[in-house]
Amino acid sequence: QGLLTYNSVAEMKTATNISLGSFLQTYGYYSNGDGGGAKYKARNVTNDDVIDNKFIIALDDNTLVAELITTETINVKQLGAKADDTTDDLSSIQSSLDKLNYAYLTPGNYYISDSIVLDRQQSIYGDNSNNTVIRYVGNNSCIKTKDVQTSIEVSVHDLTLTGEERTGTGLYLYRTTKQGDAFHNIYNLKITLFNIGIGGGQYQNETKFNNLYITQCVDGIYLTSLNDCYFTNITSCVNQHNGMYLQSSSETRISSSKLWYNKLRSEERRVGKECR
Repeated sequence: QGLLTYNSVAEMKTATNISLGSFLQTYGYYSNGDGGGAKYKARNVTNDDVIDNKFIIALDDNTLVAELITTETINVKQLGAKADDTTDDLSSIQSSLDKLNYAYLTPGNYYISDSIVLDRQQSIYGDNSNNTVIRYVGNNSCIKTKDVQTSIEVSVHDLTLTGEERTGTGLYLYRTTKQGDAFHNIYNLKITLFNIGIGGGQYQNETKFNNLYITQCVDGIYLTSLNDCYFTNITSCVNQHNGMYLQSSSETRISSSKLWYNKLRSEERRVGKECR
C-alpha cells in the first residue's frame, strides 16, 4: 500500500481509507503548511496505548492508531505546538523532552505558562536565538533542571527566553544532591525581563556558558558554588543589579565578556568591578 496523505491530523483521524500497516503523511498538524507535518504508521491499538494526540493518535477505525515515526528529528509543532505567542505550548515541549530526551523548536513565538523541566541528559534548542522565542508568564522558571541525586547533563541553546515584569528566572540550574554533579552546555541564548536571567548553582562542574546576551533583568547571572566552569562571550547589560554574581566559586574562568550599564548594590560593587 502506498503513502496516504492528509492536510492535517484532524483529516487523518476521520479518514476511512486507512488499514493496518498503512504509512501516513500529514502536511501540517492543524492545517497544511503550519510546520507540523509528520509521518505515521497505522497499527493495532493496545491496552498500553495512551492517546495523547502527539505520539499516538486515535483513528476512525477504533481498532487502529497512528503512531508517530520518530526515526528523524521531530519538532514540537509536530506534537501540536502552535508557536503563535497565544496558545500554551508547554505540553508539546515537555512531551518531546519526556519521550525523546530533546525538544526542537522551529522558528516561532512559543508561549508557556509553567516551567519546562529537564531531569536527565536532555536538550532543548531552537534554530537560532533571533527567530525562536519562548515567552514565559509564570513566577517560577522558564526552563529549569530538576534537583536529582545523580549526575545530570543538559544542553540549552539557540533560543530567546523572555519573561514579564522581571519576575521568575530564565534558566535555573538546580543543585544536584549527594555525589551527583552537573555538566551543562549553555550557549547562543538571549534572556530578558526576568528577576534572574540565569540562576542556581552548587555542584555545577565544567559547565560551559558561551555566547549569551542577558539584559533588562534584576540580576543577569546569579550562581553559587561553581567549580571549573567557563564563561565565554557573555554580554550582561542594563540589568537592575548585577551583570554577573558568582558566589563561593572556584576555578571559574571568564573571558571575552562585557558586563556594562548594570546598577550594583553597594556590598557587591567590588565583585562587579572585578568581573568587568
